[in-house]
Amino acid sequence: PIERPLRLPGKGALDAELGAGGVALAETAYGDTLHESSRSLLKLWFAWLKESASASQWREQAALLGKQNAAVTRRQQLGDAARLDSVQSEAALAQAEAQLAQASVRQQTAGEDLRRRFPGLPVVAPAALSEPAAIAGSEEEWVNALLEHSHELQLARQEAKQARVFAGRSSHDRLPDPTVGLQVSRERAGEERIIGAYVSIPLPGTARRASSDAALAMADGAARREAAAQQKITAEAVALYQSAQAAVASWQASRHAGERLGRAAEMTARAYQLGEGSLSDLLTARRLANEAQLASRLAQLDALELRYRLLLDAHRLWDLDRE
Repeated sequence: PIERPLRLPGKGALDAELGAGGVALAETAYGDTLHESSRSLLKLWFAWLKESASASQWREQAALLGKQNAAVTRRQQLGDAARLDSVQSEAALAQAEAQLAQASVRQQTAGEDLRRRFPGLPVVAPAALSEPAAIAGSEEEWVNALLEHSHELQLARQEAKQARVFAGRSSHDRLPDPTVGLQVSRERAGEERIIGAYVSIPLPGTARRASSDAALAMADGAARREAAAQQKITAEAVALYQSAQAAVASWQASRHAGERLGRAAEMTARAYQLGEGSLSDLLTARRLANEAQLASRLAQLDALELRYRLLLDAHRLWDLDRE
């Protein structure tokens, strides 16, 4: 006998839709992987920039304290400075050199991590950092842009759609597909040839109904996951936008403080040179200025990182949709 199953009307279209949905899911998953790799690159790049900024700041501080220590040592030799001043100056220099050594190790570690994760990437610090600008556009515009380009949300939506189609396909399977057969036989020692055709239709049972009910439950779960994903990503988008906006104001305040404390340290240094202040006051002023200037550098990098993360998630930094 020769048999051939026949699909009932409507099942073929659903099977084609399931196949197309699987391809779309794979493409979105690829885009999500590419996006996550881009996020990782951005994070590691700025981690290295921050460690480089820290090392640079401590290098400048160590050089400044080195010159100051040489001047104090010379003044002591001439009898114009106490031994205590020399000890305090040497201690401040040693602390700065220790901080520089630690910062240099962190910079090297961050750079090596970046090279290993992204081989071939030229790890070269830019000559100058751009000043963070205020984020143009309203919160609603950015949130909508981030939702539109969120691969995580697209995956949740496509999975929910795929689950609905699969539930519909399972519902159609409650009515089994028939099988058409053709049979040829001979009787009376080959004198008679009998050709028969038949149709076989299985009787549906509880297994098909249970499978359909399970598919409906899975579709309901996928729909709930889609709703949860949209809420989560919306909250993350709002937080990212607000953080990027606030980081610019924070950097501006930090830069202002660093400039003020830097001028104060210079004025204290001139006063000390003229014999109108103590070395302790000068070292305190240098320390405060260094801390403020380092905080300003890191705040600038934080603001830039948040801005670029916002642009990246909205697909405005790199073209992540190119095939």
